[in-house]
Amino acid sequence: MAQESPAIQGFQGMPPTLVLAEALDIIREAVQASLRCGALAREDFQIIDAALVGSRVNATARTGSDLDLVVEYRGRMREDDVFNFFGEMREEGALRLHGVDIDVNPVKCDENGSLDTWMRWYTGSAIRTRMSSV
Repeated sequence: MAQESPAIQGFQGMPPTLVLAEALDIIREAVQASLRCGALAREDFQIIDAALVGSRVNATARTGSDLDLVVEYRGRMREDDVFNFFGEMREEGALRLHGVDIDVNPVKCDENGSLDTWMRWYTGSAIRTRMSSV
């Protein structure tokens, strides 16, 4: 079962919930920009829940490690399309927080359970919040 982490490696002095909030703001802005230009429709992607996981949360990050963000969403987009969408944004440099790349790992609630389900098998630390749609 996931444990609460006291700090996120590479973000010393920032409360973990603030790191999560700022990462989500970056994701929201990427989605909003895509909505504005017509690349996405609101029914394509709506965030329900999110968690920071991985090496930075578990204090095992190395130089160049990214910030792993698991995002539960609902919408018409398939998980692999969401993964690729955010991967392209990351390659363009649009998904960076304080110089650290954000890696978005999608979980589509209608097909693959929920973030709750995902967290049952995840054994590392996590920073998590329930949120409203983007």
